[in-house]
Amino acid sequence: MALTAVDSFRSEIMEKIRAGDAQAMSVIIVSMLILVVPFDLSQLIFMLVGAVAYMLLQATRVPFERQGLPLKKKMSETEEPRLSSGPFERKATPPRRGAPPPAAKHVASKVPRLLERHKACEYKQPSSQPVQRPTFQATGWDDEVRELLGRITPTRESDSTVQRLVAEVRKVLSRTAPEAEVFGFASSELTRAAAFAVAVPEVDIIVNLDPVAMANRLHWRNAARTPIFDARKLQKSVLRLFTDQLVSDGRFKFRRSAFRGAEPKVTLLASEALGAGQPIPIDFSVNCTTPLYNAALLMECGQIDSRAKELVLFVKRWAKDRGVAHAAKGHLSPYAWTLLTIYFLQVGLPGSSGLLPQLGSLRRASAIASGAALGGGPAAKPSEEPHRHEMNEAFATLSVGDLFKQFVRFYANRFDWQKEAVSIRSGKRSAPGLALPLHIVLCDDGVTSDVAPSIEDPFEAGRNLAEAMTA
Repeated sequence: MALTAVDSFRSEIMEKIRAGDAQAMSVIIVSMLILVVPFDLSQLIFMLVGAVAYMLLQATRVPFERQGLPLKKKMSETEEPRLSSGPFERKATPPRRGAPPPAAKHVASKVPRLLERHKACEYKQPSSQPVQRPTFQATGWDDEVRELLGRITPTRESDSTVQRLVAEVRKVLSRTAPEAEVFGFASSELTRAAAFAVAVPEVDIIVNLDPVAMANRLHWRNAARTPIFDARKLQKSVLRLFTDQLVSDGRFKFRRSAFRGAEPKVTLLASEALGAGQPIPIDFSVNCTTPLYNAALLMECGQIDSRAKELVLFVKRWAKDRGVAHAAKGHLSPYAWTLLTIYFLQVGLPGSSGLLPQLGSLRRASAIASGAALGGGPAAKPSEEPHRHEMNEAFATLSVGDLFKQFVRFYANRFDWQKEAVSIRSGKRSAPGLALPLHIVLCDDGVTSDVAPSIEDPFEAGRNLAEAMTA
């Protein structure tokens, strides 16, 4: 504001001088005398010489154009107003109604170039390819189910591949943890994996290691003297350490990690040399018990009735192909689908007795349950006598295809997901026990909520396997 007032006063005085105003001239002369009187003669001479030199310099200066822009001309009455003075001013034209602002025009001009650059860059996209329908040589529902079971049932070649993977993992980890025990389980035929093979691997590799030894491997202070530490944090740290060693070996590639679940694990891809000519995805974990539980249940159910094991394999393959068996995405885990199948064979068939007994009648599984109980509820007691399950004669003629149809009907129409709990430990239809926590999920509208399924882990009675579901 002050500079503007000075400029306007100066321009007004100059106009009066050009017009020959005597009063203005007298004011200027008096002002000059007031300024000059305090100086002596030598200072006045220097001032005069400097003024003359400046006038000569301005007279000899040649006008030039800067960066191709002409010198500022006096604005005529027909020219549009400008934002600022100088050779770099911009026009302040009022925007038209409905026209985009200058910034939007600038961005719009760059959109085609950004799109071309975006197309040229390589980036990962989520897979949205549909699952291909399997082709069969047989005809008819039951024959096709039988053919598919022949493809996905684990074979001796699968067991040999798992043993090679276990030997390689044991060899790599023996450098830092020679006392570690390594186990491997295959839940399906490895060469027949189709959709979601990497997301839901068919092979589990587990390393069992004492917690104190785990702490010593990480050089935790006073690990042997003070065994009180965060076991879950220690488990994750050791899992990261072992994963780095396996990937550094060159025969395993890292794919993804899942540390938010109840049991942290890492998905690795074994090389073709270990996988009999093709890469094999595996789930690698430390001190995890779920693969052991799953293998024990599958083995004993298959000993009671081979159709039970086949139905478990068929349901898990169906859930995997339908994309509802990826626990990291908020679905039920393959282990939960195993329990759903066993529970259906206990209570889902018509009649007084099911195809499978309760957990207490499974000798090995009940023994594991009694030793793994964590206080969440009573563990099933192992049976002292060899189990003799009396099966209804009407079930003898049912095929695996027929059992799968009734499996779908039972959970779709007859089972109450909000009031009943899946518990193979009890082997009967009932409400969730007090020790089993309920899991509440938020609906898509973000306001209402609903009760998720209650699926009891028979080996940890206080754990709900649906705790990771999101919808």
